[in-house]
Amino acid sequence: GWRYLHADNRLAAPMLRQEGAWKAVSWADALERVRQGFETVKAVGGAVAGLLSGHLTNEENYLFARLMKEVVGTGRVGLRAKVSGEGDVAFKSGFTIRADKSPNSRGVRDMAAAAGLTPTDMPDLLRQIEEGTVQARYLLGGDPAEELTEAERAAFARLKFLVVQDLLTSALVS
Repeated sequence: GWRYLHADNRLAAPMLRQEGAWKAVSWADALERVRQGFETVKAVGGAVAGLLSGHLTNEENYLFARLMKEVVGTGRVGLRAKVSGEGDVAFKSGFTIRADKSPNSRGVRDMAAAAGLTPTDMPDLLRQIEEGTVQARYLLGGDPAEELTEAERAAFARLKFLVVQDLLTSALVS
């Protein structure tokens, strides 16, 4: 992550969309808006789901899983894995190259389990948004080089509330 330290699109402060534009706000204002957004969704019977990141450390994912379970009050967490279309490649020697190219998918699953949660795969989370079950999502970090799929864009546009915690601006905050 050191390359991103001085990137032009690095986020230096929390940002809220206000009147169609992104504006820097204080941490207190940003956290209050997150609280209000989640409470509003839960008040109408909608679910909040978190999205763990295979690009962050075990410690970050563990704390995020606990935040979702103990503070936000949801057991819905998922993992957006970066998977090669070729599938796993096994060699005669017993060596296998996994299709999952996320650097820490296994750690994410282990940390979620340690917090008492089981991550759902992305297709199931997208289905829950399309059905209207999940109306708010909190996304933790991501791969700055990876683009959203059309299915993800369409599903995220249906959310009533979206929180993105990341280092750089992305298609999620455009």
